[in-house]
Order: sequence, then structure tokens, then C-alpha cells
Amino acid sequence: MELAELRNQFLDFLQQRCCGKRQEKMGLEYETFAALPSDEGKWKSLPISGDVSIGTLLLKMAQLSSQGAQPWELHYEGELLLGLLHSSGQNISIEPGGQVELSDSPRKDLSEVAQAVTVHIQQLTQALSDWGGLPLFLGAHPYLTPDDLPLLDKKRYRIMYSTMKEVDTHGQWMMKATSGVQVSLDYQSLEDLERKFVILNRLTPFLTAIFANSPILEGEPSGYRSYRGRIWQNTDPYRTGLPLSFLSKKFSLVDYIEWALDVRPYHLYRDGEVVQPGPYTFRQLMKKETSLEMNQEDWLTHLGMLFPEVRIKRIMELRCMDTQQPQDVMAVPALLQALTYNESVLTELEGFLMDIPAELFPELRKTACKEGLTGEVGPVRFNKLAIKIMESALSHMDSVNQANWLEPFFDRYTKQGLSPADLVLERYQSADSFDRWLTQELFLHSQSTLN
Repeated sequence: MELAELRNQFLDFLQQRCCGKRQEKMGLEYETFAALPSDEGKWKSLPISGDVSIGTLLLKMAQLSSQGAQPWELHYEGELLLGLLHSSGQNISIEPGGQVELSDSPRKDLSEVAQAVTVHIQQLTQALSDWGGLPLFLGAHPYLTPDDLPLLDKKRYRIMYSTMKEVDTHGQWMMKATSGVQVSLDYQSLEDLERKFVILNRLTPFLTAIFANSPILEGEPSGYRSYRGRIWQNTDPYRTGLPLSFLSKKFSLVDYIEWALDVRPYHLYRDGEVVQPGPYTFRQLMKKETSLEMNQEDWLTHLGMLFPEVRIKRIMELRCMDTQQPQDVMAVPALLQALTYNESVLTELEGFLMDIPAELFPELRKTACKEGLTGEVGPVRFNKLAIKIMESALSHMDSVNQANWLEPFFDRYTKQGLSPADLVLERYQSADSFDRWLTQELFLHSQSTLN
């Protein structure tokens, strides 16, 4: 395959996935840690294998769903249970460090998303309860390091994990010790995709600050509202972040293709097996630096191994938010649905975000992680802009459901100049020990329900 052919095929691929006006759907991915009580009266992570393990947890969750008309299908790699698949397109998977992730099927109606999330949390909590375990909804693990956490014995995870320490300082932390909320968004045309991509990239520092929820690391305050955000900023300078070309009014999809071509694939597939292509960028592989013949499937695999703040695959994926407590999580898709799918709000958002000089964004990203909504960079005050973003969305709600999920979050946090991390820190400071705080936090999370 030649480079020109790849570009044309990928643009055709995206063109075929355009949707009609008011036909846009939204996908939600929701990660959480699982904690178990230890014999010493503390909390530990869930092992990968054994009678009390991630694998057994998946089996228990599958059994809890078996009463329905369409039960889960077990997904294995060899003898290793990796996840649960559903005919609706929904799946539950295990991330490298044992994090449990719900990937919901794309939906138009937010109430259906909320129902799927509610069922997932109930089943996860019930499955863990037999062992005295609880889910933990924080964006970074508050007390365990990558050395303390297991690594799911999946071949591509082993490849990624060994590569991470070669390229930056926190890649192994990213894999094992972070949990996020990810939202997938549709587009009506390639021009619409390009426009929304730029606007959403400019929005990402403010989303990180609004939903910051990872202030505790290794048992104490880290000095960051979103330590998860800091981890991602030190994971891999080639495949993560916010390239300045993604912020430009002149951005085109060819810019994304050109950026992706100059990143090394972690792995490719041949005859169903994972293979390592060596220390070559995709562009070099296209130029036949090795015996591997590149094809469209290789390109799509490669795109899934890129981790910018907004990723383009079949759809746009926003990846910059910490995971949230159940009572808060629906504010994420509610906000993004209102901002992205309502033309009045999108135009308003475009107006004030495009006025921010592109050269400020590297500092905006760092400040969002460290200071949350208290941050200031040049003329940009995070708390004021966050309120403006939220109020713009709330003033153009297309459904009662959007307002019901977004308004309580706005009143509880953003309007007060706070992110969820600020309340986590407040509870931490009021506890008489880390172990007491963690136990209280776990029980608080387990009792949190969707608004």
C-alpha cells in the first residue's frame, strides 16, 4: 500500500461513518479500580488469577446477568479470561492493572446510558461484596504503585509495558494505576469532524480541570488535582498530548494522518497473532523498511494505539477526564452532548475557545492538572471559563435528562470553583489516618448513585 492510497482509503472510511443531523449517538467508557480487604485490615488490589481474582469477578458478573434474555459471552485469550461481550455491542474488559472498564454501546438517549451504567455498578458492587471488596472511583490509584499492581498477562499489554519505560517516566503508571471516563462522539461530515476536532482539543484542558478527581498518590496529597492528567502528560511524547496543529483553524484530517504516520506501532496482527514490527514509525513501515506489508487493518490497529487528548478512529474519542463517582459520571456525557450536538452551543464555544492563543495550551494543560479550577494562565482563569462552558451548555439543554445530570454537578462543584478532587482532599484532611480515609472513601463511592 502506498501513502496516497492509505490517505484516500482512510478519508473514505471516515466519510462512510458520517451520520445524519440529529442522528448522532454517544458512547461511554467508564473505568474503576477494585479493592479487597487484606488480612492486615488494609486494602489491596484484586489479583489477576485464582479463586479470588479479576477472572472470577468477571464470571460472577456474567452470572448476575445470566437471568436476562441475552447473557454475556466470555472472551478469552488462550485460557485467560479478558472480558465479557454482549450482542448489543456493550462489553466489560480488564485494563492492564486490573481496572474494570464498561464500554457501553453507542446510544442517542442519555437515559439509556444511565441505565447501563447503573446496572454495571450494581453488578460490579454485588460481585465484589462476596469478598468484602468495593469499587474505587478515583482517576489515579491513591496508594499502590505500578510495582504493587498486577499486570494482565495479555501479549499486547506485555509489549506495551516493556516499551513504556523506554520513552518516558510515567507510562507504566498510566497502564496500571489510572482510571478514566471516555466519551465517543459522531460527526455529520468530514468538515464537521475537522471543526469539532479543533474545538474539542481546545476544550480538553478545561474538561481535565472540571472533572479532576485524582489528588492522592502513594497515600498522601500529590500536589495535583488530576495526577492522572500528569501521568498522561509523561507517558509517551510521540503518541499522546495536544499537538499545536490540532488547535489550528487550518487543521485538516491530513494533518492527523501525517502525525499518526510518524509514530511507532506497538504491535500489529498477522494470522491472528500479535507481532512486533520493530523500532519503525508507520511511515517507515509503509516505505518497506521491513518485510511486513502494510494494509488498512494495520492502520486501524495503529490508530487505536495512539493516545492524544482527542483521538480519531471511526469516531472522535475524548480521553482527558478522570473517572468519576457514580453520582457524578453522567455529567460527563451530558455536558459533551450539549456542547457538541447543539449548533448554538458549539458556535458559542468556538467563539471563546478560538480566541485563546495556541501557544498557551501546553501551560494550560499542566495548570489544569496541578491547580484544577483555581488555575490561571495569562488572561485565562479556569474557574470563570469553566462556569462559562457549563452555563452555555445548561442554557441550551435539548432534554430534561441532560439538565438533571449536569445541573447537580455544576451546583456541587463548578459554580463553587471546585472539582471533585477538592472534596476528596477535604475528606482526606478531615480523616485521622490514610486507612480511615480510604475506607470511608470506598464506602462513600459504593453508596453513591446516579442522579
